Amino acid sequence: MTTPAAPESSKPKNNLYLYILLALGAVILAAFLASRVGLDKALVKSRLDEYAALLQEKGREHHRDISFTYDDLEIAGGITNRHAVVHNPVLSVKPLEEEGVAAESIVISAPDMLIYPAARSLSALRFLLPGPINFTTPQEPEKSLLRINTNTPLEVTIAQQNHNKVPYTNISHKAPGTIELTYLREKQAQGVEDATPEVVPVYETIEISIAPGSHVDTSFADDGSGFGKVDVSYGKTTLMPKTAPEGLITIAGAELHWGFGLNDKKAPAMSNKVHLGPVSAAPEVLPYAPVELTLDAAYAGVASPQEEAGTLTLRKFELSTKESTLAANADFTISTTDILPAGSAQIKLSNVPFMRAQMQKYQLLTEKNEAWVADLVEKVTGTAFDQLQD
Repeated sequence: MTTPAAPESSKPKNNLYLYILLALGAVILAAFLASRVGLDKALVKSRLDEYAALLQEKGREHHRDISFTYDDLEIAGGITNRHAVVHNPVLSVKPLEEEGVAAESIVISAPDMLIYPAARSLSALRFLLPGPINFTTPQEPEKSLLRINTNTPLEVTIAQQNHNKVPYTNISHKAPGTIELTYLREKQAQGVEDATPEVVPVYETIEISIAPGSHVDTSFADDGSGFGKVDVSYGKTTLMPKTAPEGLITIAGAELHWGFGLNDKKAPAMSNKVHLGPVSAAPEVLPYAPVELTLDAAYAGVASPQEEAGTLTLRKFELSTKESTLAANADFTISTTDILPAGSAQIKLSNVPFMRAQMQKYQLLTEKNEAWVADLVEKVTGTAFDQLQD
């Protein structure tokens, strides 16, 4: 006895169900993507205005008047890469008059800025500057002081989050692979005798190559406490003048980790770790290369007025060059009843005659202050400054 074959009509019906399911899935996926990347022009403008106000507030804390302006804003891109395009963004930084600072105002501009949402509510935004980025002054906007070109757009992500009910602003930056810095090196006067000279700007370009994965991440509380952290991690980086390749400088790496907050005892605490280098170059470029810097320091305050003292610890400081090394460590107690800390420090300096000669050469050690430096060194070491080696 044979089993009867399935009716032919069931095959197209099964295919139809499959097509319906696929179409439904595509619609659901499209709706999900649209909800994740949807951008509203008014909402983007509102976020930009918030960031501009925050910049102005932070600038005034550092005695600067900072303003951010732009010409227009439009929404572009498809469903998977929808973004805002901000035309002619301009950032102006002006020293406040009450500080009496003689520095000129700086104007930073770019043709466009792209903004991608990193969160549906736009509490996190990714900013891209395709470049070039130009630095000028309000007095001479047509004359560039510095121009930045990169192989990939400069990228910064700004996010707002709450930690223990305190709002924080997080900023992260991914370094591009290569950067070209064209800066105004000098101004030369040219012309014929007895005529008004023509001032001609002379520019220099430095090419910077940065290892992949290099980045900067910061997070700071918006409540005025100063709590936050900074993490900088750069791999191998090279700097080379375009017209003088022999001036190449190589930095093996750079790490910085800084943090300020409350420790387990609810007391203010700060930590700072830095490592730079080795930095190497030809002797005619960096006579003291290779140069390397290491710093590891920490501070812990008191949790309440009843506590007697905090601590300040310099676990390690070392600055080394081909000719000399300066190293130090220290451990101090900071009393709440005495303005002077109590503790001890150890300082080691090799090749003192070389360091002394270099400090004199660059006028860091002048005749005026050398006398008291020599007296202090002799009292500490028991050896005359002129006779000291290490």
